[in-house]
Amino acid sequence: RQLQAGNITELELNTQKLIVEQAEIELVKSEAELRSARAKLAELLGQPELASKISVEKNLPTLPKKEMALDALEEMALSNRLDLAALKQKTGVFTQEYKLAKWQAFPSFRFGVEYERDPDVGTLVGPSIGFQVPIFNRGQAKKQLAQIQMTQNQYAILALENGIRTEVKEANSRLIESRELAFRYQQKIIPLLGNNLKETQ
Repeated sequence: RQLQAGNITELELNTQKLIVEQAEIELVKSEAELRSARAKLAELLGQPELASKISVEKNLPTLPKKEMALDALEEMALSNRLDLAALKQKTGVFTQEYKLAKWQAFPSFRFGVEYERDPDVGTLVGPSIGFQVPIFNRGQAKKQLAQIQMTQNQYAILALENGIRTEVKEANSRLIESRELAFRYQQKIIPLLGNNLKETQ
C-alpha cells in the first residue's frame, strides 16, 4: 500500500520484506526447537506419548505488580535449604557430645549383686557398690574435640548463610533485569513488530 501511495521506495519495501522473511525463518527454527523441547520434557516425565499434547501459552503471562521483598526472599531461602538444616542439626549432635564428655569428669557408680562361697558358712549373697574416680582421664580431650567441632560448625553455618544471602541477592538482581526486559518486550517491542508486519502486508 505504501509503495503504491509513494510513501516508500521499492528498495525500502524489499528491505522490509527481507526482515519479514528472516523473521519467518526464525519462527520455523523456534517451532523445531519447541518440538524438540516437548519431546525431551515428555521423556523426562517418563511419558513420551505426551510429547504432542504438551501445550505452551501463546501470549506471555502478565507480569506481577511487584516482586517479593529481598528480606522475605532471603528468609525463604534460609528456611528451605537442606544443607543449612543439616549443619544446624549437627550443632545439636556436637552439643550432646560435649555434655556427655563433661559427665565423664564425675565419678561413675556401679551397683550389683555379688556372691561368695565360704567352706564354713556356705554361699554368701549380697549387694555390691563400686565407683570409679577419673584421675588421669577426666574427658578433657573429648570435651575439647566437641568444642572445636561446635565452633567449626557455627562458622560453617555463618559462611553458608552468607553465601545463601549472596545467591539470593544475585538472583533478585537477575529477576529485576529480566522483569524490565519482559516489560519492554510486552509493552514496546512486540507491538512495534506487529505494526511493522501490518504495514508490509
